[in-house]
Amino acid sequence: MARAYWEHLRSNGWQQLRTRELKRAGHVCERCGVSSRSRALQVHHRHYRSVGEEQPGDLEVLCAPCHNRVHYGGRFDPAIPAWGKDNPWLARILVAVNARSRSQKDVQP
Repeated sequence: MARAYWEHLRSNGWQQLRTRELKRAGHVCERCGVSSRSRALQVHHRHYRSVGEEQPGDLEVLCAPCHNRVHYGGRFDPAIPAWGKDNPWLARILVAVNARSRSQKDVQP
């Protein structure tokens, strides 16, 4: 699934669909209303059942902070630098690394 998903995101079909969704949303985040002029926007899959065959309503245009809140509930480790908070994939890695570091410190005498 993961490999097919990433291949789909690199496809011309996805790029066309992404462009169409951004236009549909008026180039603003559908959660907070921030414009693409002030913040990069991402197209979020509300679910992954129809990847490659997305239907109206399957996608949502979000800014990175709102996209992160969808995936992580807005919970970020304060040790994550600001540049990590706008990247959901990097943020996930940093949260895991920070959690592991803290748990190992607790175990050491």
